[in-house]
Amino acid sequence: MYSLTSRDIHRGEIHNLVVLEMVDTDNTVADVAHDFAHVWRDILAQPEDSGYHRLVEYQKYGHDGEPLSALYGYGEWRDERLSTLKGSYDPSVQLNGYDAIPIDSADWS
Repeated sequence: MYSLTSRDIHRGEIHNLVVLEMVDTDNTVADVAHDFAHVWRDILAQPEDSGYHRLVEYQKYGHDGEPLSALYGYGEWRDERLSTLKGSYDPSVQLNGYDAIPIDSADWS
């Protein structure tokens, strides 16, 4: 299945909201679909198309290859704050998943 969703305006800044979704039943085209999605992600993330000067993604839509800051927000202060909170609530790093917040703010991409 392939889906493409586009909107005109989001929060007054973004020109398009695009969701690329590839689904297969036996993984035979997984690599091709992965490459296709990343190529189009990079094309659509261009400032003239996205409305942002760098990559911005909804956290749940990130797949891989995106910097954590594209998912959680840019700014060193934000990285430090999120890492501090992560260290306070999960010091033994048990609550991780995709695109996990690092405890050490130096590990942000």
